[in-house]
Amino acid sequence: MNKTPVPSYGKLSNSPSMDFSFLERANMTAIETLVIFPESIKSIDVTDKLVTSGFKPPTVAYIINSCRYMPHGYIKPNTVLRMMQAGMKKRPKPQYKNWNIGNHINPNE
Repeated sequence: MNKTPVPSYGKLSNSPSMDFSFLERANMTAIETLVIFPESIKSIDVTDKLVTSGFKPPTVAYIINSCRYMPHGYIKPNTVLRMMQAGMKKRPKPQYKNWNIGNHINPNE
């Protein structure tokens, strides 16, 4: 049996770019955002809202993998975490330099 290995990157290459402009007044649920725009988890605003609402990488990966056609293979929770961290660590404030889910600061508290 000759199986072609599945690359560990590019699993979301069939989704809209993370740079896709959202409408200012878009009214979408977290599920809709993750399914339609999975690359949006690289966005600081989207990650902030998801984590503040209690979403964790395994849940995000499950939603994306369950609700999207994934021709390049399923996305792993660790990949979701790295995508979230990449955006959050770019924030200018020093408390975000070593950001992770456990030390996330809820902006509403």
